[in-house]
Amino acid sequence: MNLVQAIDIRTSKRIYKNQPIDSFIINQINNLIHKYNVEGGLEMRLIDNAQNAFKSFLITYGKFKGIRNAIAIVANRNSKDYLEKAGYFGELLLLNMVTFGLDTCWVGVNFDRKSEVFKIKEEEELVAVIVFGYAEDLPVKQEEGKYGINHRQTLAIEEMTINDQILPYQVEEGIVAILKAPTAKNKQPVKVEYKNKQVYLSVDLKKPEYLIELGIAKAHYCLVNGGKFEWGNGQPHQSNVL
Repeated sequence: MNLVQAIDIRTSKRIYKNQPIDSFIINQINNLIHKYNVEGGLEMRLIDNAQNAFKSFLITYGKFKGIRNAIAIVANRNSKDYLEKAGYFGELLLLNMVTFGLDTCWVGVNFDRKSEVFKIKEEEELVAVIVFGYAEDLPVKQEEGKYGINHRQTLAIEEMTINDQILPYQVEEGIVAILKAPTAKNKQPVKVEYKNKQVYLSVDLKKPEYLIELGIAKAHYCLVNGGKFEWGNGQPHQSNVL
């Protein structure tokens, strides 16, 4: 399985088994954390006792159970575009974990940010958490009814795209990948604009947390179509394909 295939099969899982993860997989995850921290200027780290951050916490959306393993998505507040980079490299890490046969979930709320397990320094921000492990095999309706979980629902391409011309096939494929990206409460805030044969992704800056989802969307688009985006809201995709 490659990362593009991981986009297709990934779903957010919140109910986990008490099943250990092989040390070889843990080592692979730590190697990727180091790689992406260097590339993104981040301070992501693996937490193997994350359950302490989920105990006795008032859950308002999507209950969690059986959490032990997590990635703390941490960045220095003074680092430029750190929210977007956290989303971009955090999602690459998550998709790699899917290829390892693990279940995953982005968590923006519903955990104790002040928990000692995260060891956050004064100049750092705990942007989000990715929990991972082996999920319980529950029917979708049981998860939704018992645990308050909403599974992935997507908009139509037309609902998130601004364009005045027919979209090339590659652009449509990239947008489909964006629609499969995890977003808080399935809000899907990223907008796609296609003009002058270039693709631009943007979010409403009134909600800074949307920059995390902008980074995730850019990761999905680039995995499908190659190339890259410059960091920042509304920046164009750089590619020789179109």
